[in-house]
Amino acid sequence: PPSKIVKRVDSENKAEPQTKRKWRPNMTRGAPPKAGQKEIPKGKPGCLAGLTFVITGVLESLERDDAEDLIKQYGGRVTKAVSGRTSYLLSGTEAGESKMKKAREKGVKIVDEDFLLKLIETREGRKEKSIPAKKEKPLSSTKKSGKREVVSIIDADAPQNQLWVDKYKPLSSKHLIGNNSNIAKLKQFLIKWKEVLSGKRKLASMTKRAVLLAGNA
Repeated sequence: PPSKIVKRVDSENKAEPQTKRKWRPNMTRGAPPKAGQKEIPKGKPGCLAGLTFVITGVLESLERDDAEDLIKQYGGRVTKAVSGRTSYLLSGTEAGESKMKKAREKGVKIVDEDFLLKLIETREGRKEKSIPAKKEKPLSSTKKSGKREVVSIIDADAPQNQLWVDKYKPLSSKHLIGNNSNIAKLKQFLIKWKEVLSGKRKLASMTKRAVLLAGNA
């Protein structure tokens, strides 16, 4: 009968319900549907300071990496998981169900890309606190550090505009920090070098013919 034929055709044409695609590791996300079509506002420096974002899903015009860089550019912080310290969950299409659920449980505000751009455009920047300059304490001529005596090497008569390498250069062997026995050997090596080289004196400690000095300049 015709009624049965119509019923069979209708059952064949019936569309199957669409299920939401679940995110799995190594899956590739789709590109933003309006990539490059929105103007990125210029915010005030530090306008997102103190705010923590979590990003989920495919945003409307920004790649997720670009959105993360934009947030960090204005002083914001981006984390991977929603927590009690999260300020906003930035959501797009195909958002992660677990992140959305956790945001609702913790009372985290779920926002879209337009909210982020408006926030950058309108939020006041954080004022930087001026740090007072530290006053340099004058070094005394001698200081004691445990059993070892530390001698100040600042020349009081040196001009104020003198370079640091000249201002703090050692003036005697007491100003050198290192193995005292090696310093003494080096001192004797330099003092008696010409005599040993000419053959006038022979010292057991003068078996080497050169010294290599290395370190930070």
